[in-house]
Amino acid sequence: MASTLFSCYGRTANANMLGVGFAIVFGNENGASWKLFWEFLRETHPSMNAADITMITDQDKGQKTALSEVLPNVGHFHCIYHRRGNIIKNCGGGSGKTKYSALWAFNSMVKCRTVQQIEAFKNTNFKHMRDKDVAYLMSLPNESQFPAYRCNQGDDVYMWHLEASSGVESMNSANYSMRQRTAVDMVNATLLLVNMEDERYKKQQMSAWSKNSLFSPRGQIEFDETFNDVNHRKFRIGVTEMQEHWSCSVNRIEDTNGADHTVRIPKIPIGGSYFGSCTC
Repeated sequence: MASTLFSCYGRTANANMLGVGFAIVFGNENGASWKLFWEFLRETHPSMNAADITMITDQDKGQKTALSEVLPNVGHFHCIYHRRGNIIKNCGGGSGKTKYSALWAFNSMVKCRTVQQIEAFKNTNFKHMRDKDVAYLMSLPNESQFPAYRCNQGDDVYMWHLEASSGVESMNSANYSMRQRTAVDMVNATLLLVNMEDERYKKQQMSAWSKNSLFSPRGQIEFDETFNDVNHRKFRIGVTEMQEHWSCSVNRIEDTNGADHTVRIPKIPIGGSYFGSCTC
């Protein structure tokens, strides 16, 4: 009988893929096998059934139902890559550059930073689009396809710029040698997977521990990309100490009509992180 490898990966603070759970299940990929896998994962990691966790999948119907039954509190997000492919298949649109096409509208709303921006886009542009395209775009809940909506579901919900399941696809490729063995030698295939994951983890661990900077290697890259080309003299920054957080207001000195943006940094870490919020 054929067997299938099921896997769930997360991202570390250094943007590396980290295995959360694996299972080799007899039979093909379907709703029943996905449910079996998610039940195993929930039993292994009970804390995963939390509202601040986002699962990015291709939203296969069987998997979608299984995930909603076994981990009902988890946010289920449609992989942007797969969603674009489905839109092209059902609505056309090619490159997505044609104004008022379904793909153009989808790409525009994915880039929106707030729910208000998405709703304003709908009110302005949906009336110019084909009813068929609008209906297909709205066939999924907003929070399952637009990052701004998903992040609006709670103060502790973040996407961390992750919108596609490409990381898991790359790990499927990395585990190809092991996946070839699942049909003929499940025991050794499992041992091979454990050894491969162990080697990857140790490599990432040594890379992180070998740095003396305040940030992780990935954090340093993002810091440099954000601030290298910024002229700090063009901004006014004010810091105020509040009871539970630090409040930092920022505005452009030369932009007299511009609104201030406020960054809030908690004094006590939330979920192990000092990541706060920003009105921008």
